[in-house]
Amino acid sequence: GPQMRSASEFSEAWHHHSDMVNQDKDSGICVHSCGRLEAFPVQKLTLSQVCTAARRAFDFPHDVELKLKGPDGLLLQDDAALEGLSSVHAELPETGFHDIERRVDQLQHMQISYICERLTTLREDLSGRVSSELLSLREALEQEQGSRHLSEEVMRLELCQQREELRLQLLRLQVAESEIREMGQVGTAVKQESAERASEKAVDQMEARLARDVEDFRQASWLDASGMEHRQAQVERGLQEVRDVARSAAASAALAKAGIAELAATAAAAAEAASLERRERLSAESTICTRMDELGAALMQEAQRASQLEHTTRGDRQTEVVMELGEQLGAALEIFNEERLRRSSEESPASSQAVEALRRACEELRRRTEDSEVSVGRMTRELARRIQEEVERRDSEVSDVNRRLAEEVDSRLEGEQEVSRLLSALDETLGQECEKLGHEALKGIQRCSSSLEEERKERVAEVQEMNQKLCKVQRLDGLDLEALLAMLKQEDVAVARKESLEAAEALRAGLAEERSQRADATRRLREDCREAIQREVGARMTESAKIREEVQSESRVRKEALLKLHRAIGECGLG
Repeated sequence: GPQMRSASEFSEAWHHHSDMVNQDKDSGICVHSCGRLEAFPVQKLTLSQVCTAARRAFDFPHDVELKLKGPDGLLLQDDAALEGLSSVHAELPETGFHDIERRVDQLQHMQISYICERLTTLREDLSGRVSSELLSLREALEQEQGSRHLSEEVMRLELCQQREELRLQLLRLQVAESEIREMGQVGTAVKQESAERASEKAVDQMEARLARDVEDFRQASWLDASGMEHRQAQVERGLQEVRDVARSAAASAALAKAGIAELAATAAAAAEAASLERRERLSAESTICTRMDELGAALMQEAQRASQLEHTTRGDRQTEVVMELGEQLGAALEIFNEERLRRSSEESPASSQAVEALRRACEELRRRTEDSEVSVGRMTRELARRIQEEVERRDSEVSDVNRRLAEEVDSRLEGEQEVSRLLSALDETLGQECEKLGHEALKGIQRCSSSLEEERKERVAEVQEMNQKLCKVQRLDGLDLEALLAMLKQEDVAVARKESLEAAEALRAGLAEERSQRADATRRLREDCREAIQREVGARMTESAKIREEVQSESRVRKEALLKLHRAIGECGLG
């Protein structure tokens, strides 16, 4: 406390002197001489004016001849050499220091003679009252010594009581800290176990959901393939029936060609619907992946922000607590030193014997006070060291919790990346399966078209042959068979067309049902992902709130303990 005040006063005096020197530099000139620097104004910057001002400032004799030199060490010969200089050096002649020493000796002799006269006068004035004052001082010293002994005993008892109370408080604090540490460890273990269980449960649910989706897709693909095979078998049976009917009529070729064109249009519409459905599914799955990435990034940012806020809040609170502890300890020591100085300054000596006795008593009291102060300081440092160790341990625990949170976030991100990778793989598999089915359907349609074209050519040849035969039979029998053949052909082609339209409608219905099932599965997957992410965010926010509440309660407990400690230290200092 006093050292800090003396340092601050010295700094203020130095700055004040520097400001005065700078101000004097602006209005005059600075002169160096005898290890001193003096700045003073001059009316006219000449050698004579500067020498006169230097003699007056340094208190030199008027007949001393000064030599002025510049900063480069050269002797100044005329007034023009002073222009542009802010400081000069003044040198005394060889007899200058001899005159100064003579004046100093004269002043010392005068001071000594004045002190001797004053001592003689004081001895004469106090010779009559010394005996009575010594007696009264002896009685006062004896009374003061008795009261000091009594106060020392009382202080010793109070210090013992305070030491015992501090020891009990320290034991209670250690027990409370151990309980808090155990509770924190149990809570951390429970949180870790719950987090591991939640993560394992979420991964199991995601794997089960993905397995169900893959199984549903396989089932749907198998159903599509079986339906396609069934429809292809129906088409082949219809073509066989059309082929059988067309063999018996000449005009069945045109109607078969129209049915083939309609079937080709139906197959093209089915392929277009399948490609449209695939594009919609790809766009929906890309939207889901984008949304999952955005939610994961938002979750990561929220966790980082909560971690940084928690770490910053804890660091600021610990810094404030440490600074407050240092300030209160400094204030307590300063009050104790002031009280000791005040007590020591209350006793004014009146004689050498009284002063010696009083000095011995003060030294004894100071020694005992210093011993008690050292013990209190040692206990305070020990308590501060333990508090610092506790703060460092709590910081390490907080950093460990933050590290585990970061690891948990990384594991969650890795799980999300794995899910997105599985989804992309599933998407690629679905696309490949759809493309494969589309290619197979197109190949089947092309094979059907080629077979139908060959069948048409064969039927045309057969119809021509049958026409020739019919012409021969008509000429032979004279019957009108053309009307009968046209009627039979129209009936057979109408039946085949009806069956083809029914097969196309069934194919459209199957594709629409597949599209609706795919849309429902995509929607359910999107809702499940959103719910899982929302639950994760809620759990993280709840955990952050719990950690923040624990930190606040812990800071309150520490502040209360520090207040009790400072109150005890203040009572010890005042006692």
